[in-house]
Amino acid sequence: MYLYCCYFLALEGWTLRLWFSPASDVPIYRQLATQVQLAILSGDLKPGERLPSTRELARRFSIHPNTVSAGYRQLVRDG
Repeated sequence: MYLYCCYFLALEGWTLRLWFSPASDVPIYRQLATQVQLAILSGDLKPGERLPSTRELARRFSIHPNTVSAGYRQLVRDG
Protein backbone atom coordinates (compact mmCIF):
# COMPACT_ATOMS: atom_id res chain seq x y z
CA MET A 1 0.00 0.00 0.00
CA TYR A 2 1.30 3.45 -0.93
CA LEU A 3 0.92 6.37 1.43
CA TYR A 4 1.79 9.96 0.66
CA CYS A 5 2.19 12.77 3.18
CA CYS A 6 2.95 16.43 2.90
CA TYR A 7 2.91 19.52 5.11
CA PHE A 8 1.73 22.90 3.92
CA LEU A 9 2.84 26.14 5.47
CA ALA A 10 0.45 28.91 4.53
CA LEU A 11 1.01 32.63 4.73
CA GLU A 12 -0.45 32.82 8.22
CA GLY A 13 1.91 30.09 9.40
CA TRP A 14 -0.55 27.23 9.94
CA THR A 15 0.43 23.68 9.11
CA LEU A 16 -1.89 21.19 7.47
CA ARG A 17 -0.93 17.55 7.20
CA LEU A 18 -2.56 15.55 4.41
CA TRP A 19 -2.34 11.81 3.85
CA PHE A 20 -3.39 10.14 0.61
CA SER A 21 -3.57 6.43 -0.08
CA PRO A 22 -3.89 5.54 -3.78
CA ALA A 23 -4.60 1.93 -2.76
CA SER A 24 -7.73 2.98 -0.84
CA ASP A 25 -11.23 2.33 -2.12
CA VAL A 26 -11.91 6.01 -1.38
CA PRO A 27 -11.00 8.24 -4.35
CA ILE A 28 -8.16 10.72 -3.80
CA TYR A 29 -10.46 13.72 -4.33
CA ARG A 30 -12.75 12.44 -1.57
CA GLN A 31 -9.78 11.79 0.74
CA LEU A 32 -8.76 15.42 0.22
CA ALA A 33 -12.24 16.79 0.94
CA THR A 34 -12.65 14.64 4.06
CA GLN A 35 -9.28 15.63 5.51
CA VAL A 36 -9.94 19.34 4.97
CA GLN A 37 -13.35 18.97 6.64
CA LEU A 38 -11.74 17.21 9.60
CA ALA A 39 -9.10 19.95 9.86
CA ILE A 40 -11.89 22.54 10.03
CA LEU A 41 -13.83 20.57 12.64
CA SER A 42 -10.73 20.05 14.79
CA GLY A 43 -9.79 23.71 14.62
CA ASP A 44 -6.54 23.06 12.74
CA LEU A 45 -7.93 25.09 9.85
CA LYS A 46 -9.67 28.32 10.74
CA PRO A 47 -12.39 30.10 8.75
CA GLY A 48 -10.84 32.36 6.16
CA GLU A 49 -7.51 30.53 5.99
CA ARG A 50 -6.53 29.75 2.44
CA LEU A 51 -5.87 26.30 1.08
CA PRO A 52 -3.01 25.70 -1.34
CA SER A 53 -3.84 26.38 -4.97
CA THR A 54 -4.95 23.51 -7.15
CA ARG A 55 -1.68 23.65 -9.05
CA GLU A 56 0.47 23.73 -5.89
CA LEU A 57 -1.34 20.82 -4.25
CA ALA A 58 -1.16 18.76 -7.45
CA ARG A 59 2.56 19.50 -7.82
CA ARG A 60 3.41 18.60 -4.22
CA PHE A 61 1.58 15.27 -4.38
CA SER A 62 2.22 14.47 -8.05
CA ILE A 63 -1.50 14.06 -8.65
CA HIS A 64 -3.55 15.44 -11.52
CA PRO A 65 -4.86 18.98 -11.03
CA ASN A 66 -8.34 17.74 -11.97
CA THR A 67 -8.25 15.47 -8.92
CA VAL A 68 -7.50 18.42 -6.65
CA SER A 69 -10.20 20.49 -8.36
CA ALA A 70 -12.69 17.68 -7.80
CA GLY A 71 -11.78 17.62 -4.09
CA TYR A 72 -12.23 21.37 -3.79
CA ARG A 73 -15.56 21.19 -5.64
CA GLN A 74 -16.65 18.46 -3.25
CA LEU A 75 -15.90 20.79 -0.33
CA VAL A 76 -18.07 23.48 -1.89
CA ARG A 77 -20.92 21.00 -2.44
CA ASP A 78 -20.66 19.70 1.12
CA GLY A 79 -20.79 23.26 2.46
